[in-house]
Amino acid sequence: MYSATSSPTSQHTHDHDVFISYNPQDTLKTITGHLITSLTEAQITVYNSDVGSDQLVESIKGISRSRVAVIVFSESYFRSSRCRDEFESIVECEKTTVGKLVIIVINVCGYDVKLCDEFERFGGYLDFNLNEDRSEAEIIQKVVAFVRHEVSYLEERICGKRVLIVLDDLDEINQFRVLRQDNADWFGSGSRIVITTRNEHLLIQQELMRI
Repeated sequence: MYSATSSPTSQHTHDHDVFISYNPQDTLKTITGHLITSLTEAQITVYNSDVGSDQLVESIKGISRSRVAVIVFSESYFRSSRCRDEFESIVECEKTTVGKLVIIVINVCGYDVKLCDEFERFGGYLDFNLNEDRSEAEIIQKVVAFVRHEVSYLEERICGKRVLIVLDDLDEINQFRVLRQDNADWFGSGSRIVITTRNEHLLIQQELMRI
């Protein structure tokens, strides 16, 4: 376990801004790929599972660690076992996570999601429909703007406060750098970031204190 700075009063466990659930065969080269690019350019962190890892386990971890879940609902979304598993995890996380999981549905198949029983299981969600009246570019712009608002809301809530942030099972050092370098002025004096990881090499270069 590693630590940077010291002494907590509150806790935050989100280390990703967005988890995107989609069928790669349908939308990775179109709206999903363009959305990932736009989010990244806006310095919004998008969860990516490790290649070769247990995908379901990694997906559940990514969903539970994200503030926003985006479902790109394509025609064959529910035909994919991975998408079905991710959908179930999103439903479960909305019910059980301490921090509210915000859900966005991007409908690219033309089918009214309000008529789909699966989506009735959510407490609520934002619905964007790709059709002649709303272009892909417009949807991406609105989703990025909404996510940035959510991230800014988090900053306002913790800015200047003494906090405890837990990054459990860290696998990407950029997740830590976003907090320590880009947003270090968010946190009040005495704040602490606690990190657990199976890859000690990621943290040696950051000169963190082992506890």
